[in-house]
Amino acid sequence: MSDKLVYKYGQDNIFDFSFMDDFTTVLAFEEDGNNIANLIYQDRDDFYCYSENKVYTENELFNKFNICKVA
Repeated sequence: MSDKLVYKYGQDNIFDFSFMDDFTTVLAFEEDGNNIANLIYQDRDDFYCYSENKVYTENELFNKFNICKVA
């Protein structure tokens, strides 16, 4: 059995993973009234981590949590 988590490509199911409770998108973070001026990000769809005060791209997030995409 693989130790990788599986993400279905083309479906917005990344937030189904329980660890994602600590994450939001940069866009949602900003819409909640938070200042994003000090954040380094490439895209407003990147993932902001509350506990780390850090932004991850999709690929960085998938690598961090050992997630693989499937068709």
